Amino acid sequence: MPAGKSEPAEEGAPRRNVRISTGGPAILEVPPTPAGHAPGMKERGILELTLHSDGRDSQGVPVDPASMFDFCKEYASRPLWDTTSHKLAAVSDAEMPEVFRDKCVYCFTAVNEHFTFARPDYMHASFFQPVQVYVLLTSTTKVPQWLRNDFNRLPESKASMPVDWQFGLHTKVLAILSQKLALIKNARMHVWERKQHCVPGVAYTFGGTEGNSPLEDFTYLLAWRPLEPEEVVNPDARTAVTSAVDSEENKEDRLQLLGRIAEAVAEDDMEQLKRSVEAYSARAKAAPAAWPRPSFLTSGGRLLTTLAAERNAQPRLVLYLVSQGAELDAMGLRYVLNNSKALVSAGYCDVSHLLLSYLALQRNPIASGMACAQVLEECAATNSAKAKEWRALAEQLRSVAVELVGCLEKLELPPAEEGAAAGGAGGAGASAGGAPPEGGDGKQGGGGGVDDAPLGPGVGTGGTIPAAISDVLAPRGVPCSVNDSSPLQVAYDANDLEFMAAPVVQGYLQDRWLGPDYILLALQEKGATFHYQDHHLMLRLLEGSGFVGSLGRPIMRYHSYILHMLVFASRAFYDSPRGRWIWKVFLEAFFLYIYHSIQLMPDETSLHWQHIVFVLYLAGMLVDEWQEGAHQYGGRIAQYFASGFNMVEAMCWLMLVAASGLKIAMWALPDGQDNPTWADLQTAKEFIYNTASILVWARLLQYIIPLYDGMGSQLMIMSQMFREVFKFAIPGTILLTGVTFCLYSMYNGRIPELSSFPKVMLKLFRTFLGETMFDVFDEDPTPIYQIYGTIIVLMYALVATVVLANLLIALISYHFQPEKTEAQSKFQMAEILAHYEYMIDHHLIGAPFSLPQLILRNLLPSGVRQKGSSSWLAETFSLSPMDGIVVSGENTENKFLPIGTNEVPYLIYLLTFYPAVLGMSWAMYFGMAPYCIAYFTFLGYKKWTGESENKNAPAFGAGGAAKVGPDAASAAASAASAAKSQKAPIDMFEMSGKRRHASADHLDGAVHDGTPNYEEWDNKKNFLQLVRLVWSTGIYIATRPLWLVLGVLGYLVLLGGLLITVWLGVYTWVGKLAFHAYWVVRGWLQGWFGATNIVLAKKDGASTNQSTTSTLNPLARVHDCVWVRLQQALLKDAGQVITWKELSRALRHAGFKRWELAVARVGALAPSEASAGAKYAVRRMMMANTVALGAVAGMSDAARRQSMTQRAEATLRLLGSTGGDNEEASSSSSGGGSDSSDDENASPRYGGYGMSRQHGHLRMHQGQPGPAAAAAAAGSAAAGPIGGAAPGGGGVLDSAAAMGHLARKMARKLGRELKETVASLKAEVEQVARSASMAHPGGSGLGGIGASGASLSAPGPAAAGAAAGVPYGGIPRGPSGSGVLVMGGPSSLTRRESGARRESSLEE
Repeated sequence: MPAGKSEPAEEGAPRRNVRISTGGPAILEVPPTPAGHAPGMKERGILELTLHSDGRDSQGVPVDPASMFDFCKEYASRPLWDTTSHKLAAVSDAEMPEVFRDKCVYCFTAVNEHFTFARPDYMHASFFQPVQVYVLLTSTTKVPQWLRNDFNRLPESKASMPVDWQFGLHTKVLAILSQKLALIKNARMHVWERKQHCVPGVAYTFGGTEGNSPLEDFTYLLAWRPLEPEEVVNPDARTAVTSAVDSEENKEDRLQLLGRIAEAVAEDDMEQLKRSVEAYSARAKAAPAAWPRPSFLTSGGRLLTTLAAERNAQPRLVLYLVSQGAELDAMGLRYVLNNSKALVSAGYCDVSHLLLSYLALQRNPIASGMACAQVLEECAATNSAKAKEWRALAEQLRSVAVELVGCLEKLELPPAEEGAAAGGAGGAGASAGGAPPEGGDGKQGGGGGVDDAPLGPGVGTGGTIPAAISDVLAPRGVPCSVNDSSPLQVAYDANDLEFMAAPVVQGYLQDRWLGPDYILLALQEKGATFHYQDHHLMLRLLEGSGFVGSLGRPIMRYHSYILHMLVFASRAFYDSPRGRWIWKVFLEAFFLYIYHSIQLMPDETSLHWQHIVFVLYLAGMLVDEWQEGAHQYGGRIAQYFASGFNMVEAMCWLMLVAASGLKIAMWALPDGQDNPTWADLQTAKEFIYNTASILVWARLLQYIIPLYDGMGSQLMIMSQMFREVFKFAIPGTILLTGVTFCLYSMYNGRIPELSSFPKVMLKLFRTFLGETMFDVFDEDPTPIYQIYGTIIVLMYALVATVVLANLLIALISYHFQPEKTEAQSKFQMAEILAHYEYMIDHHLIGAPFSLPQLILRNLLPSGVRQKGSSSWLAETFSLSPMDGIVVSGENTENKFLPIGTNEVPYLIYLLTFYPAVLGMSWAMYFGMAPYCIAYFTFLGYKKWTGESENKNAPAFGAGGAAKVGPDAASAAASAASAAKSQKAPIDMFEMSGKRRHASADHLDGAVHDGTPNYEEWDNKKNFLQLVRLVWSTGIYIATRPLWLVLGVLGYLVLLGGLLITVWLGVYTWVGKLAFHAYWVVRGWLQGWFGATNIVLAKKDGASTNQSTTSTLNPLARVHDCVWVRLQQALLKDAGQVITWKELSRALRHAGFKRWELAVARVGALAPSEASAGAKYAVRRMMMANTVALGAVAGMSDAARRQSMTQRAEATLRLLGSTGGDNEEASSSSSGGGSDSSDDENASPRYGGYGMSRQHGHLRMHQGQPGPAAAAAAAGSAAAGPIGGAAPGGGGVLDSAAAMGHLARKMARKLGRELKETVASLKAEVEQVARSASMAHPGGSGLGGIGASGASLSAPGPAAAGAAAGVPYGGIPRGPSGSGVLVMGGPSSLTRRESGARRESSLEE
């Protein structure tokens, strides 16, 4: 197009004038802004500008154009950050940085709470024209690495601007206590210039600030200056990549073909289904843009395999869908198992072949294995013929899942280690605008309606956010297939103790017990850095102020922990299972007070407030147990009472209700205490109520299990012992009853003590416990009766005490299994976790508030609100953020909090638990007052005088001097004084191992004559030192009262009174009450009178960075479960964590054979191969390349050697595809197969158009392993097979690792030698074949084999297929990836036709 011409815009699209300049990049011109219209993003040269949080499902928030401003004109009037009032100080034109002076530079107000974000693609930006990008960063902020790599810091003397800081009162107090007020007040704004100019059409990404300290670190400001073409002297080497556009016509064709597939499934038309799939394959190959694979999902998110199973379609159709990449849910798998006879016709040898292929070729094998094992167990209960086989297969699949879970430890690596190779310099990342990432298409195919869904989180050049353990163990959303099921939930439902006791699972459950939000807000260890996410924050302030030393640190650490939880992480603690457990223990402790106050109450006639609370507790207990039975036990009463704790709970509740009923009956008597019935009712009530105290305290056993790890095991052992005792009680009671009848009938009327049956039984039971009753028979006057009774009691004592008692001990010892008990204890802890998570999800609070809450939820409305920034409250009212601070790793876009009735439980928590814990923190603080004041008086004052306990260590707060400080003069002065204080240069001792005698110069003139070398006595010097010591001691003693007074004022008045009691205590508590009471009332009003019960977040203040329309998409995503599951599927497809090597190893350890793995990785076979069996199919694979050569009559020695060569190549290629224990040897010995190594790469199922077989768990980002997988693979290759022990380190493990490493080296060497032998044999055979063909030019002879089509001079068919990109280790597929194997002969022949030709040649 000629210069100056504008290209025509598409109809309906916004008009963009494009001017092509020969001197530089293209500039997208924007029409002039109409008069009176505020300039937007396009007028400022911005095409896109979005901010992304560190949350893995963050979709980005576009920057509001209203927050953008002309830097040179408005820098002194616009706030730098959204929730603060900080501005740049006005300077003259001469003091303005030269790069900004008299130039058009644009900037936007940054988000203050984003200073902790560390995402490599935090900011996405693209421009209309070439620009020069600048970053404005405060001098106290830590410089991130990506900024150092891609930007140059301009000299401070030429490009540094002062800041007009407007700190709030709370910030000043914290800065004074940490001795950093001068540092932050003198901070300036530094300017960083990008090394290369940004060009239009490229999407650039810039990393986060990666800050820690809220006092020193601030979010950087991005500024850009549009450039003319002649100004671009250092353009970015990257240019806009125009990817193939997926036209509307292609979309319509794709949807039409997908509709045909769905229609064929609905009509149960197998042939139409095959034609539609093959047509989709052909059109996808010919399309200019990559087509996504068929999702085999309806628009509602239902699987086509499930629909076919519901319609009772032919099982072969369902299996064909599975062979093409469709997934199964529990119903579809159950349908296939019930019709297992059709497996052979679909190319599967048996159920094991089907399930192993599903694990090998589908995504997420851990979830698939656990879910398939559960379905197998269910089907085995109804199919007695296959029960044994299926149960054994289910056990093997569970073993595979347990071993694969151990491979998830690599996900626990710190983000710095895991993402070091993937976009560590996030600022340098850029990708073509609109181009999909290399990991996928960026769209979800099929299913209509979600075809244009974005590809999950973190898409950008900075690298996708690595998968977390939660993505594998407990993916969120509604599962569409067994691949999306939660392995953790399946193991929980199946009572799988081995899976639940796995270390990785236990670590994940521990994180869930603490609460993900609470971990982010309070448990972040960042060294000695001052930041709000450290629960040692108050401790660091007290240490920095000089009030706490090493002796008081343990106690004050707990005080700091409690105070930080109340002030900064109260909501996160309440919404964590551990927080709910502590809250429940608090309520149970209050119940004990109520119970015993009523029990010990002397007044029996009056009604007290304790009685009302007691009734609320009883009603709340009933509601809680009803909810627990419905959720945890599915309404099954028998299963509910199988738990001993539930039995105790039920019996306790019944006894308390009975005692309460008797108490009400006493009050209802007409005459009160004068009524004769009063005493009887009182006696019955006292017996029941006092007996219930045993069960009331026994209930507490279930609440102490999370106290520490061994408590659950102890209770489990006690439970088992009680069971054994109850079992033993039956034979013991039978024997006791028989002996009792014997003695009672014999001595009734003869001995008074044995005249009652209960007395005789009690005497015998005491004999069982160790007492004797032989003296009782002395009262009988007849000697024969005395001897008889003694003999009977002696025999009973021998049998009961010696035999039965020791038998009981032996039974308890035999049934006690520590390993199983520990696993059961961990599973019990998982049940407790599930119970409290249920309470959190349903906003339950527990007794005594359960019944009032149930009534409120049925009468008053509830809703949700999006978590937004409340830091403006901290700046305006000096309050901590009510919803908690926004931290790195948290995605507030999809974070919703309750309003209305569902917010009432948290308000009750603030009214009851919060003040109690706050009072406990005050007691701890003021209880430590004597120690803290004394420590400050004698030692801690040095923090303020500049002295230090360790003179070699810097004082507290001196760490900021390492950064670019604003006060250069003071820094130079301190450096000069430090230089003067050095008397002489310091040299280091040379560790050479040689002993040298010091010279006279090194002895400072001292003479060694065998006597000790003492310094010469100087009377004047010593006198002055003594005077100085006396003077300093006097000054020290005289100033102690002053420091004592300052310590009392500082610790009790300033810190204790104003800071902890008033500001962080009462004032913050009242602010939280008012804030959350507002949301309760607003939720009620909005539910009654509003159009919706959903409140979207917006930032309050002068500017905003989040528009209302941008919050609608997260809201829809939260309520659309189908979208959530599809997004999770795309996330797993883009970055799985289980490799084929790990899967094959787990399958081998579970008992599966190598040939089973080989057939499983191939998938569906030809029906003839499937009918012959998997092992026979593997044998046919190994011999397929040699049968044709062996059929030649009169085979010569050269031909036989060639046959051996072909067989060796085929065998090596097969071993390379099966994996197992010899992965490295097989990968090094393969002759050219594309699948010869056991890595994550998966060959395309349908060719090269993106419609792959979805070996999602076998690769990272479409064949390119991610950094974590590559590091894990490299580590495993270097460390050997034993636990990461590096060879050569010494010890048993190191020696074993070295032996394993040596064995692998020998295997690789043998593989190379075998490969060289094969190559030499091939060369010799080719030479013989050429000479034979020259001798017989017209015959087939040794030069070829005629109809079979296999040439001796060419590689074997498997190698040829591998070289052509055929998947699965050189074993070619049938047409359109139908799963039919093709081996030997021309590629146009099927396996059956080629085999027939070989058989005919054998007959000839």
